[in-house]
Amino acid sequence: MKVDVLDQIRNDLELMKIELARKYNELDLFMNEEHPQFHLVKMEVAKSRDKQLVQLFGSGVGIHHAGMLRADRGLTERLFLMDC
Repeated sequence: MKVDVLDQIRNDLELMKIELARKYNELDLFMNEEHPQFHLVKMEVAKSRDKQLVQLFGSGVGIHHAGMLRADRGLTERLFLMDC
């Protein structure tokens, strides 16, 4: 499932969705671990200094907003286009 969070309201909704999925043990609905480049992407995301980006990626969600470093926004955009 692709998620592109663009503003605070969406961000809050996505966090709520993650918590509900975690509560009902359905978090795997957001993950794409079968993607051929998933493990390489995971290592690239882990290098980010944006703790929220790293944390949400671990739940299968990407974020994108103007307050992010350009490199992190670019990473999120690439992952979205890759369906990762």
